[in-house]
Amino acid sequence: MKRTFDLLGAACLLLLMSPLIAVLSIAVALLLGRPVFFRQERPGLHGKPFKIIKFRTMTDRRDRHGRLLPDADRLTGFGSFLRASSLDELPELINVLRGEMSLVGPRPLLMEYLPRYSPEQARRHQVIPGITGLAQVNGRNALDWENRFVLDVWYVDHRTFALDLKILCLTFYKIFTREGISAAGHATMPEFMGSQVSQSGGPLRTSGSRLPRFAARVAAIGILLELGTAAFVFVVDPYGINHHLEIPDFNAEKTHRLSIGTTAERSLRLWLTDYDTLILGGSRARVGLDPAGPSLARLKAYNAAVPHASMAELYDIGMFALAHGAPRRMIVNLDFSMFEADRTETQDFPESGFAGVPMPIVYARSLFSPESFIDALRTVHANSIGFRETDKEDGFHQIMLTHNYSYRQVSDQRLNRLMAEFSSPGSFDYDLTRIGLLRDLLDRLTAAGVDVTLFISPIHARQMEALRAMGLLPVYDRWRVDLTYTVSQVNASKTATSEVKLWDFSGYNSVTMEDIPDPGDRHQTMRWYWSSARYTPALGELMLDRMLGQAYSGPSDFGISLTGSNLRSVLDQQRKRRTIYVALHPEEINRIWSRLLFLKITKPNI
Repeated sequence: MKRTFDLLGAACLLLLMSPLIAVLSIAVALLLGRPVFFRQERPGLHGKPFKIIKFRTMTDRRDRHGRLLPDADRLTGFGSFLRASSLDELPELINVLRGEMSLVGPRPLLMEYLPRYSPEQARRHQVIPGITGLAQVNGRNALDWENRFVLDVWYVDHRTFALDLKILCLTFYKIFTREGISAAGHATMPEFMGSQVSQSGGPLRTSGSRLPRFAARVAAIGILLELGTAAFVFVVDPYGINHHLEIPDFNAEKTHRLSIGTTAERSLRLWLTDYDTLILGGSRARVGLDPAGPSLARLKAYNAAVPHASMAELYDIGMFALAHGAPRRMIVNLDFSMFEADRTETQDFPESGFAGVPMPIVYARSLFSPESFIDALRTVHANSIGFRETDKEDGFHQIMLTHNYSYRQVSDQRLNRLMAEFSSPGSFDYDLTRIGLLRDLLDRLTAAGVDVTLFISPIHARQMEALRAMGLLPVYDRWRVDLTYTVSQVNASKTATSEVKLWDFSGYNSVTMEDIPDPGDRHQTMRWYWSSARYTPALGELMLDRMLGQAYSGPSDFGISLTGSNLRSVLDQQRKRRTIYVALHPEEINRIWSRLLFLKITKPNI
């Protein structure tokens, strides 16, 4: 991570500072002559020599015997300014790009000092030398050699990414205060002649009073730096949590809203804000149900769907919402895959409040972590160059199609992924304990008076055919039966003070049988689907209108409220509708079987 940060930091600084570097190069050439850059061999990692690059700050004046004059006599006024402002160090960014130096590390000194180090002091070369270091922010050249080396070795033993960030920030402070530019009576530092060590070779003994004061000073500066970093992150608000200040072209677009993780950001949102309507689900709901759309615009709605969610995660999110201001309505998008036994939790779920992490800790991480500081910088940069957020404040993820987007290609990728995962016998383990989790969640929600609407995803008919070809359609139908029975049991419970509704938008109907454009057709678009696995916000609006009893303008055969009394007839009707799809799309059926043959799965009778 340190090398990556060095590369990004050096490249960005060189880009930003290039006009200043050009001006300084001209000034050095005019005032000091050529060459503009000072190159000198210095010891790098493990003492390996490299050429350091700096701006010239001295002339080549010599005495009558041809020997160079002392540094103090050759240092010009302009050179003193460059050193005081540390502008002479800017070309060292080139050394960083080459991998010879780092942004932070012990400063590379002279080659002739190498044999003069004690074994302990020589450990400063166990890391790549830096442009700035711990010694530079704690005295710079005014610090004596022994204490300087103590700090260098301490850095070697305790270096972290967070410490590097602190040193960089303190470096800017030291530059502006111009402290410790040189040692008393010297242009920079006196020559290092070796340490004062005992004859036994023991380490340098330092004053017992100076180190505690130094440690206290470092601790105080560290605390101030942490608070300053948190204040900067709080103002920029990269995750869109605080909403105290939003400035166009500075931080209005939260381009890194989910950098802390989808579930962590959502737990913070539900902790800090009360909503009237809450959307739960997986990737389909996240990109298909827009809280700002016509159906939900008048409600205070939030899309809390998380990618690749399992039923266990939906349970935790629902319980969290109950504990932190229960919404009046909850809309839950259910997918068949959520009820698989081996469905694991999403990567960042354990870091969120949904997993039981105390919310003050989750909130503190969003302010004080090094990652949040970097995300704040990235947010400011992204805003300055016109980037726009795709993850909205209301939790909706907006898909932006590229000019060469291929519906067929993306649909094939989704289908191949599904079949590769579940095509082998027994690869999908339907878990009834996940149904139990749903039952428990519904009991708790209805007891709290929350109106719950469940709906089965409108997966494309092509996906349904893949389930059938893999032998999973009977399991899928059993799942729908279990859902219907569970909802009936919850509604019949004496503790329920609200009702649960279950809608089924899957199967074969006018919407789910939408044609997928041919592979080479980049002009025809799909109205209802991004791919055969994900639906568009337009289809999301149709479903919301249907479920919420609003003005519905969609096909009459799309969506039905499942109950114990109509379930069997619904399943029978969908089987009949399948024959229409098979007759109209034989090429789709052939593609599915061809894929199965490729995966060496025996083809059952259709």
